[in-house]
Amino acid sequence: MRITNTLAFGLAAALAPVAVSALPKYVMQEISVDASTPLTVAGLNNRGQVLGYATTANPYSTIAYVTGANGQGMNLITGPGGVTASPIAINDSGQVLGFTADGSFLTGPDGQNPMPLPEPASGRFYPYAVNANGEVAGSVYPRPALGQFGEAAAVTGPNGAGLTELGTLGGWFGRAYGINASGQLAGSSNSAPSAADPVGMTQAFITDPGGANMRSIGSLAGLETEAYGINASGQIVGSSWLSDHSGMHAIMTGPNGTNLVDIGTALPGFSIGIGINASGQVVGIYDDPGSGSTAIRDFVTDANGANATLLDALIVNNPAGYVFVGWQSGIYINDLGQIAAEAVTPDGLRAFLLTPVPVPAALWLFAPALVALRRLALR
Repeated sequence: MRITNTLAFGLAAALAPVAVSALPKYVMQEISVDASTPLTVAGLNNRGQVLGYATTANPYSTIAYVTGANGQGMNLITGPGGVTASPIAINDSGQVLGFTADGSFLTGPDGQNPMPLPEPASGRFYPYAVNANGEVAGSVYPRPALGQFGEAAAVTGPNGAGLTELGTLGGWFGRAYGINASGQLAGSSNSAPSAADPVGMTQAFITDPGGANMRSIGSLAGLETEAYGINASGQIVGSSWLSDHSGMHAIMTGPNGTNLVDIGTALPGFSIGIGINASGQVVGIYDDPGSGSTAIRDFVTDANGANATLLDALIVNNPAGYVFVGWQSGIYINDLGQIAAEAVTPDGLRAFLLTPVPVPAALWLFAPALVALRRLALR
């Protein structure tokens, strides 16, 4: 019974480190339109629907798709009038935010019935995110009153109705990149130019619900910051330059944009926080110039931004060692801890949905087998 004894203790040894690890492990599944048409990831919601696009023979044209729950199935998304579209974001009811050559649009639930988003009297609305109520965050450009390249943060009402310009932090540009269910916005703007700073320092901002009271969240060392994501409690993720400009680190805040902290210390070099879920798990991208690698890698943290780790090190069914990279598209995380991202494979870049392995449940699942095998080994 030597083989059985070895197997029992081998399983126990394999599971033991997982049980004490703070970071989850993941199972990956490839998401593609068909065997020959890869998907580029553009979003993920709490139902596990993956939003993405496929390229066409025309390099400036894409076709938008969305999966069903947990990455199953594939549905075509079109813009108003059935024209081909490029996707931007998706909310929990499956409303898809996108754009066509004629402007931006928002669909109804499950990607159906696309309707044009409102446009300002002059210029154009550029959307970046949509929340559970169908409120869309973005910016309006151009705004000559703010400067030659003037741009103002803006937000719509529920289901894309109406458009409110929110302005800037005093400078010439403002963009809202994220919005939570309460209508709090996160984004980047710059301060008013001065003799000492003729451009105006870029700062990450947060607002109150509805876009009121735009304010800076601060920085790590009084230098430039950017914000890219916000969760239900108003925790923000983004990036901030270090005091000596030696690198840029991923950052996150506490609720309502307070108490900014550096979460990039575990990853030397440059890191940027891209998304955050309700537990405070952060995903982002990382590049270490000193490593000699040109790949911009994906990372994930534990709850509350702890233990930033390269994503591909946490996947249990990755025998080929696919490397998850962030140079072409984003990385997305939902409140279930699922992640949508892309990896380098022998067939090129491919999209994947990563689902966390429930470690405690897995241990209980294997425990009876371990006990049985151990009993056999002792006979």
